[in-house]
Amino acid sequence: MYRLNVILFSLLLIIGLLVGCSDTDDADDSNHIESQLQTLLQDAVTEAHPGFTMRVESPAGDWTLCSGLADTANATPMTPDTRLRIGSCTKTFTATASMMLVQVGALDVTEPIKTYIPEITVPHDSLITVANLLNMTSGLGDYLNDDDWVLSMLAADIDNQFTVQELLDHAFELTDVDEMDIGGDWSYCNTNYLLLTLIIQSCSGMSYTDYIELHITGPLGMSSTTISTEPFDLSHGYVDLDDDGIVDDVTSWNPTYTWGAGCIVSTVSDMAIFAGALYTDDLLSPSSFEQMNQWVEVVPEFSYGFGIGQYTELEIRGHNGAVPGYAAEMWFHQPSQTVITVLSNSNRIDGDHTFAVVEQALQILNGNETTRHPTGNSLAREMQ
Repeated sequence: MYRLNVILFSLLLIIGLLVGCSDTDDADDSNHIESQLQTLLQDAVTEAHPGFTMRVESPAGDWTLCSGLADTANATPMTPDTRLRIGSCTKTFTATASMMLVQVGALDVTEPIKTYIPEITVPHDSLITVANLLNMTSGLGDYLNDDDWVLSMLAADIDNQFTVQELLDHAFELTDVDEMDIGGDWSYCNTNYLLLTLIIQSCSGMSYTDYIELHITGPLGMSSTTISTEPFDLSHGYVDLDDDGIVDDVTSWNPTYTWGAGCIVSTVSDMAIFAGALYTDDLLSPSSFEQMNQWVEVVPEFSYGFGIGQYTELEIRGHNGAVPGYAAEMWFHQPSQTVITVLSNSNRIDGDHTFAVVEQALQILNGNETTRHPTGNSLAREMQ
């Protein structure tokens, strides 16, 4: 019996040592990945890209990282809680809100938009469906294709309060009604999501802001996320507007030129909460989420659904965004169930700087060397 007890004790000791080694190895691996991610983020900081925050939630571990400055004039460091504008990542919120209305029978994406906003005069509004708005096949002109129009108005008065109707009027001036390819080729268009903002309000009986807060950010506990219709307390944003080598601080520019196409302010942690909930069916039913993922091919390696883009080779789904002074990335890697969100306080994204951070973070998580993905440069820009 004594001999048996000694043997059992020895076996337990060996098992304990093995388990302890395994835990140590896991901790070492996690620390190594975190170190690599932090180095990646630090290397991303340049004079044109003063600061970054990043959130990674993966089977290998969860990390919230930051580097650089949120305010260059006062040398204020970027922190994990720093809030920044997320630009066109807002479109995923808008599309999700639309599908929530579909779930309760208040909206049918196959219906023409005239059904829901008859008071708004839109070219061919009896032919354009809600789905055409969501997947960027409406054929309407994009008011933000005329950068000079928005920038000149903001430069003249940074407090200028844009109305949705004012933005739509300019979009329709840019629309060639006779050449509209409704339901045809994909064309990225912010005008679509302005109209969806109005449709959400019409179908819900409440403001866009209230609907998003009541049905998305509130239930998910996204306390740092706000729908921005005026400048809020957030990181400073920088961009060289006229390519004169001098970076302009555009933090205080009134954001109402974006509305439901790009008006949200958030943190990387809140964005990760939203992305995780969306891609794991916590926000929408499986059938509604499947409907969001009906893809329109843009090029063989990239497709677009309802407020979501998909890179087939990288196996990621999500969105990115840019407004003057800010850039954002919000992606979900399907095979590993990994969420990566990145925010930066510059949208002078030479070589799509923030998207490169996402790509290289994925490579670190996969244990590969960090190299640029050959198609990222042109495709990431398509969704901003």
